[in-house]
Amino acid sequence: MKRWKKWAVGLLVAVLVIALPIGAFRVWSSPGWATLLVTLQREKFDAAADAVLAGEEPALPFGAGGTSRAAGVVSFDLGAWGIGSATSYWGVYRSPSPAAVPIVGDVPLSPGGNGWSWQEEPGDNSYRTEAISDGWWYWRAWF
Repeated sequence: MKRWKKWAVGLLVAVLVIALPIGAFRVWSSPGWATLLVTLQREKFDAAADAVLAGEEPALPFGAGGTSRAAGVVSFDLGAWGIGSATSYWGVYRSPSPAAVPIVGDVPLSPGGNGWSWQEEPGDNSYRTEAISDGWWYWRAWF
């Protein structure tokens, strides 16, 4: 094989080794992935949310790592990424209210884009949520 072909193959492999994990992470942490999980497993997510509200231990749907509950809202953790103070968390929550809920605490949400958000002033903490299905919302928090 000619030298330039070896370089081209090596460059292609290097690009794939770098690009594939980055692309997979972007999909994994996206509202689109959360929508797909909830849509394909709607009955499992609903049953798990009902179990949490009843005080029972739920059978978690695929992709969910844990649950939490506050004020009638059941949240499912779908992932986290980062180190220390540069970490983001994301998931979905089911809410009986048609309005966005700040599951990170009592913070004021502002409309913008496809959803609602909060930004700490001053600071780098933030939260974003958007509706993904009837009664289901995607959320992401950066701390």
